Amino acid sequence: MKRQPLVDVCFHDNVICCTFLTTQLSKRSDLRLIFVYLNQCAQTHPGITIILDLKKVEYISSLFLRGLIHLLEQTIQNKGTVTLAQVNDSVFEILELTQMNQKLSVHRVVDHDNNPVTRLKKRCAAVPESHAKIIGQFKSIVQHLHLPSLTHH
Repeated sequence: MKRQPLVDVCFHDNVICCTFLTTQLSKRSDLRLIFVYLNQCAQTHPGITIILDLKKVEYISSLFLRGLIHLLEQTIQNKGTVTLAQVNDSVFEILELTQMNQKLSVHRVVDHDNNPVTRLKKRCAAVPESHAKIIGQFKSIVQHLHLPSLTHH
């Protein structure tokens, strides 16, 4: 059985675009090969821009994060940049928890059909009429309470 390619790489004018073609980035040998290649490019091409396209990726492992940290260090050392493109909500959560989103440029994809807020709104819209009356009563009670705001500043 022929193995499906893991990435598609395009290198032009000191810009590498590495598009991942799998949903999970967790296999040690595959990730090692990819990051060895990208680190070599970062070392040998000062000022390089590396774009990792994560459109199809649903999960990143600690191995991916470790490779990303090392790549980021190598690239910055040689005055280059690393950008993550088309990052979905689940991958962004991991980046946010590890604070990697503060160390490099991350461009998110807003999947309006699959984002948690939209899913919650759909579930609320599908509430039976008998529940809607109870929810309406609850909302009116909550409006009269003086609760502190839950928004973060």
